[in-house]
Amino acid sequence: CNRDSPAVYRCMDCDHNNVRCQACILDSHRQLSLHRIEEWKEGHFARKMLFDLGHVLYLGHDGAPCPELTQTAPRTAEEISIAHVHGIHPVRLRYCVCIGGPSHVCQLLRAGFVPGTPSRPETAYSTDVLALFHTLNMESGINMYDFHKSLVRRTDN
Repeated sequence: CNRDSPAVYRCMDCDHNNVRCQACILDSHRQLSLHRIEEWKEGHFARKMLFDLGHVLYLGHDGAPCPELTQTAPRTAEEISIAHVHGIHPVRLRYCVCIGGPSHVCQLLRAGFVPGTPSRPETAYSTDVLALFHTLNMESGINMYDFHKSLVRRTDN
């Protein structure tokens, strides 16, 4: 990419595991905030979160920042935990703040995330993880507690 930063990151969920620099891995994952990233460190690949690299998921404008973000709008992104089939991921979100725009809950739903609460959600569930739980519950009778424990284990074994 002709940048000065070293190419030490790869994605475990993309079709090709090309090793990239931090800027390129963030750019290629603008709307893929739940992908699993690894960093080459001390002779091996170690797990790294996009969150740790400064990733921000923008909602409401196809992955682009809201054009209404100005000096008066909050400059910091909100942090939320999202449960996905790979585990539980911390994610930084910037909601659309357009006048008359959709609510935060609606923006999360449009992005494929079901919020844990209707007001100021701090936890959300991907539609993929809900479908997986439904299938496992119907086929094997797994309960929500054990399913959650398995997600925690997948997050950090």
